[in-house]
Amino acid sequence: MKVLLIEPGKPPKQTIIPQTLAALQKAFTGKTVLVLAPGASLADETGRNAVAAAKADCIVSANFCPAFCQPDYAFFTNSKRFEKLDLAALPCPVVLTSNLRPLPQGALAVNYDRLAAPDVQNASLGSNSVLMLLRLLRLCGAKAVLLAGADGYKAGAPAYADSLLHAHTGRGAAFNTAMAGAIKACGLDVTFITPSEYAK
Repeated sequence: MKVLLIEPGKPPKQTIIPQTLAALQKAFTGKTVLVLAPGASLADETGRNAVAAAKADCIVSANFCPAFCQPDYAFFTNSKRFEKLDLAALPCPVVLTSNLRPLPQGALAVNYDRLAAPDVQNASLGSNSVLMLLRLLRLCGAKAVLLAGADGYKAGAPAYADSLLHAHTGRGAAFNTAMAGAIKACGLDVTFITPSEYAK
């Protein structure tokens, strides 16, 4: 397993490990990236077929690693989900943020705060893994993003493909609206390829 950790947002000579940034830029610059979030739409055949049909240059999953396809990278910001993983069994490199403790032996320093962005209207948006991943992709020069599994929250409907991933209650239309605005403002061309409350 390969661990890639990045300190984004500052000049390379000051804070970014050059070989790490170079590896991520090589992976993402000018590329169309398929981002997989763990929404319930990826639990059914329609959603998985959309992923299979997506014309992307590479795949990155956010805070999970799907069993139905192999991403090129798995991006983790959430300690509870990260702690449950057997890193040695993951089929792809991981990109980790500095809030995850303990970091794997030999891991380089990562600055979580430079990918998180405070939001005065909805504090939880700043640490949302999809938004943090979009910020990282923008930093690394991605051309566009295809977004799957970012379903949003709808009353009476499961929010996650795996019920064990469920972590939030009480989210609804206001959160969906805030997320939609944040995705539109992320600085990347984002296309939803599975149904999403964030796209409405």
